[in-house]
Amino acid sequence: MNRILFLFCTVICIVSFSFSSLQAGSECNPADKSMRVAYGDMDLFTDHLFMAIAFFNNCPIDWIKKRVHVDLQDSSLFYYDKGIIQTGNDTDSSQGVDVDMLFFHTGHGHPDAWTASPSASTIPPQYFAELNKVRLGNCPESNGRLRYFWQCACNVFAHGAPRQRQDGTNDYIEPESFSGTISSPDRVSMRNVYQRWNDALGPDLRMACGVSSLAWCTQTAGKKMWDGYPPPGNSSGYQITDNFIDALEEEHVQEVPLCIARGDSDVAKTPLFDPDFTNNPNEAGNGFWLHIQFRQEYQKRGVVIPPIPPLLAAVYQLTPLRIPPIFKKPPPLPDPPDPGPLAYSALLSKRPNLIRNVHSRRYPVSGAIYFSGRLKFDPRKGVLDKAVYISRAKQFMKKLGMMEQSITGPRMSRMMLQSIPVKGTENGLRQTQKNFTVTFRRKVRAEGKWMPVIGDGGVIRVRMNTDGSMLNASKVWREIVGPARMVKVKPYEEAYKEALKTLGKPEAYGLYRWVWGYEELGGSIKQDEMRIVYYFYFMPKEKTALYSPRKIAVLAQVD
Repeated sequence: MNRILFLFCTVICIVSFSFSSLQAGSECNPADKSMRVAYGDMDLFTDHLFMAIAFFNNCPIDWIKKRVHVDLQDSSLFYYDKGIIQTGNDTDSSQGVDVDMLFFHTGHGHPDAWTASPSASTIPPQYFAELNKVRLGNCPESNGRLRYFWQCACNVFAHGAPRQRQDGTNDYIEPESFSGTISSPDRVSMRNVYQRWNDALGPDLRMACGVSSLAWCTQTAGKKMWDGYPPPGNSSGYQITDNFIDALEEEHVQEVPLCIARGDSDVAKTPLFDPDFTNNPNEAGNGFWLHIQFRQEYQKRGVVIPPIPPLLAAVYQLTPLRIPPIFKKPPPLPDPPDPGPLAYSALLSKRPNLIRNVHSRRYPVSGAIYFSGRLKFDPRKGVLDKAVYISRAKQFMKKLGMMEQSITGPRMSRMMLQSIPVKGTENGLRQTQKNFTVTFRRKVRAEGKWMPVIGDGGVIRVRMNTDGSMLNASKVWREIVGPARMVKVKPYEEAYKEALKTLGKPEAYGLYRWVWGYEELGGSIKQDEMRIVYYFYFMPKEKTALYSPRKIAVLAQVD
């Protein structure tokens, strides 16, 4: 009788424990598709504010979203964990960082902190959130529920040795140069993102993403973070980590985004391979490895002198790209055109070993096409020669009807993964290629010469798995239907003065680089004309929290 009673009690205890665990797990999960957005900048009309608004406005309509820290002079306590600092309040229901599924911040930063003063009225003070007081995704310990921490701020995720930029300044643009262990001190001569972020990454947090180098936080980048979402068709062709890093790519400057996640030794089983956002905790959050992902450029950007703009140039009329013949009959387009993407099914290639299980979507407003293939990742397989990747990319472009004659390039880059054990002093650092990207840029024939095309459009991109199979591809390329009119082009000096006025405090900045060209916009934007534009990239003369890199666009044509 006692034995039966013991067994009965044991079963009841197990069931009760299991129910309690499930209940606790449920309570620790944030609302699905929920996010908060904040900017940490004192100046009202800055790139940081515009980026935050663009990120907020362009997320899918079914998300629950909220702008926080508005009209607060100091919001740092809403980043701090109450287990670290008594006044910390990162789980505050209305302002806390560690509450919803995704948190996005843009502002100034340095390796140990970022700005948290969205409405400070004087300089100084400037308020910072200090990284060593932050703990994210640590439920039930402190009830932290965050899954994704995304940020655009200079050097908060700095990693590796400093390298020289084209203007002679040093910056953390090569995370692959890191050497050391988890316990190696974080120094100016060798930044260690593992050491700085290890304690901040709670077991439930899926990833934290930011920028290793200086950051050009623009309105366009805020919007681009959603251009690849939701994933088209077979979502295995896209990962949200890749999308974050791609969105912060500035073609004409060296900007190096970086994401970090906790996990076991198998990096493929970490959130760095998440195909979509999820409110579930990190399945490997108690693992003893840290993993990072970043983009490595093959071409080092040296000093480039742009060609002299012409005195007169044609402004071209544009129309959305026609549907390539590879597609099956598409569904009818809405009237008026819906700015959202429409899904299509690509016809199977006659060579299924080259293109298999391809899915796609198309933006009617521009005709831009996004393809997704199948993810294949095996760190044991060797990397192919660059020439092989270029050849494969061109084959995919032909088979998918993406090939054009008026292109420049290719530019090559690859996503890299770096991993390190959290425990122990031995150097177990591992580095492997995640995927390889080949990009071709459009050029335009005008007045008997080839003219550059700048912007997020006019680009054909093919991303391949390490084995050379297609992972995803895109073509943002409107058709030119003829010149609209001839216009005068502003000389460089006049455009430069206009850019200085836009800066507000030009004495605080130095010109880093400038380019000009025909501007083609991103794939989710309607564009009827290809106009001539200057891009000016400025850097602050002194590294302070008051000023950050700026990108100023100036219309070059005089209508």
